[in-house]
Amino acid sequence: MRVGSVIFEKPKGYDPQGSNPGYRSLPDEDPIRIFSTGDLATDVHWLSNIDVQKAYRLQLKNTPRILDDKYLRTSTSSILLELGLKDQSYSEQAKIVASIFSNAMELAKKAFGLVDVPAQSLASALTALIGHYQPNISSDIQRAGIMASQGFTECERREPGPDTIFTSVVFPRVQYAQSILAGGLPFSEFTILSNDQMPPASKRLSWICEDDMPMLAKVRITNIHPDFNPLINWGNGAGFLKRQTQEGGNFTTGNSRDWVPSNELKVLAQFASFEVESIAVSEDEPEARYKLPFIDTVDPSHAMLSYSFGLLCENIWCSLLRDKQGVYQRTPLTSWVHATDRMMCLDKAYQLKKRGYAINGYGYGRITLAIHPEQAKQFVQDCYELGLVSHMKLSGPFTGAIPDNPTPAQVLNILFQIGSLNDLQKTDNSFVRKVTK
Repeated sequence: MRVGSVIFEKPKGYDPQGSNPGYRSLPDEDPIRIFSTGDLATDVHWLSNIDVQKAYRLQLKNTPRILDDKYLRTSTSSILLELGLKDQSYSEQAKIVASIFSNAMELAKKAFGLVDVPAQSLASALTALIGHYQPNISSDIQRAGIMASQGFTECERREPGPDTIFTSVVFPRVQYAQSILAGGLPFSEFTILSNDQMPPASKRLSWICEDDMPMLAKVRITNIHPDFNPLINWGNGAGFLKRQTQEGGNFTTGNSRDWVPSNELKVLAQFASFEVESIAVSEDEPEARYKLPFIDTVDPSHAMLSYSFGLLCENIWCSLLRDKQGVYQRTPLTSWVHATDRMMCLDKAYQLKKRGYAINGYGYGRITLAIHPEQAKQFVQDCYELGLVSHMKLSGPFTGAIPDNPTPAQVLNILFQIGSLNDLQKTDNSFVRKVTK
């Protein structure tokens, strides 16, 4: 697999018929100035900073050698932001992204036998490579899974001020993926209970919350604590559904989320009131079927500090949202994975909110927020204390107290905050060499 990166200077204004200045880079080679895709070698797959929607509109998505910026799930622009590269030269950006992309693909090759660059995305190929298959489900359970699925929550928020800084924080990706996989997932069929199989209406919620068996519940939410209402923003971000009229016409409607997986309901029931109308129960208990590669053969702290391995781990757990053809699904399983993710994000989002930050949204191991310039220095310390990672160079060198035996997550946070990109690259390259030799 020959891979590299191409960073266009004006990706939003990309014009296939015009000049498109930028830089291309291969791993361990100096970046080269380009002006069109014709300057890109055809035997190399180039990770670009072209938005996926634009890539589809311009037919770049069907060009095997040019990959859109969401190819690694975390967008190229987010990688640049996280690594403090937004104010660096385009050639430097291309060089770093090429190294990270190459390392991530080498790790996927070693761990799963990846022999070529997948056409759509890394996550779409991992589903088949790890042997993951979505369970067969009945039509009524399929509908419940659709109505229970929500990938990202957009929060209610105030209008931002003129000096607002928009940023995001992420969980340490390796540790985060471990948490999602280790908790177990419902891989079996669900069965909707009849009225005589369910407890009385007044006891249904407590029964679900006290039982370990995975369930889906059809609910009506009646009250949300005001501290959490803006964060939950019930149903926002649940996506849209295609509907068909009796005459054969098509229209879309919002996903009203009248179903919710029990792992999410157990969290929300602490600060919201629910009426449970129906319950679907899994035939088997959650199963921890998968684990991350390399974890058993290397020092976990080394794995935690590898940026490219973190990206691979994110793609591994996100691949569980797809079927064996790599197509995204809305099923009880995907609703469970999404809920596990969003509830971990909600916990940290609430703690950030209590510290005075305006939360914009959360999901996929990321929290987006708005902060004032005077909050920036304290923000770095708060992220460190909460086990989150803010992007490099947000507010200069880390000045907080470092414990005698910091956790890998804390070390990663410190590594980001001292802005040592060279150290981060050396650590990443060292890990890749160690596990792929």
